[in-house]
Amino acid sequence: MKDRLFILTNSVNPKAVGTKQPQVEAIYSEDVTYTSIGDHILEKLHPAEVILPKIKLKTPNAILTDYISNNLTVYPFQILISEKTLSILKKYTGAPHQIFNANLIYTKRSIRYYILHYLPSTVSYIDFQRSQFVRVYWNEKRTESFSAKNYQEFVNTPGFGGAKQVKALYLKTNILLPDFFPVSPPGIFLVNEDIANAINQENVTGVCLIPFEEGEDFTASIFEKTMRIENPTWKGFSNA
Repeated sequence: MKDRLFILTNSVNPKAVGTKQPQVEAIYSEDVTYTSIGDHILEKLHPAEVILPKIKLKTPNAILTDYISNNLTVYPFQILISEKTLSILKKYTGAPHQIFNANLIYTKRSIRYYILHYLPSTVSYIDFQRSQFVRVYWNEKRTESFSAKNYQEFVNTPGFGGAKQVKALYLKTNILLPDFFPVSPPGIFLVNEDIANAINQENVTGVCLIPFEEGEDFTASIFEKTMRIENPTWKGFSNA
């Protein structure tokens, strides 16, 4: 039986994470040259010691959680997590990644957090032959299908004024998937059921776990999917 997968994403419940999104901001100094860990062109590991900006919680409106929404999240992925979250993930096998120390400033003190940084090879988990892609023209309320045989072809396909989206996402069935890994497009982080259970049992805060379905439509945003999990009575965005 195939293992169940879950999308692990940030909670949008203000009672859990506060009313400031993202929850943190990066603090830069003009006289410091920082390491650009978001550069997905790199084909090799970053050095173990990197120079990163300090990260400050947007108090008093943001709540400190184990899984933090942040403005460091550029492709491939930078996920900001606590020691508790990292200790869970360390027990499992993830897609190729690096862990960097991060200093989180909270009420004038510094707390050790970690940046989970993924490497470019993670795009290989998508079955591009079965997956379906569309250009979404929001103003015209229409879509236009296109095909892509691999990630590079998806990137190079012109948008022609539309937003390139995944209409149906399928993962490869001829490889062993890691226990946790990102998938881009559409830009999601997947974990297996064991990790999802551990996250719930350890009361990891700031997260939302969304069951992943093969062939799932991702033209709707992750925010919309999260809202429907955390607020079942939500009626969607107003058309007004």
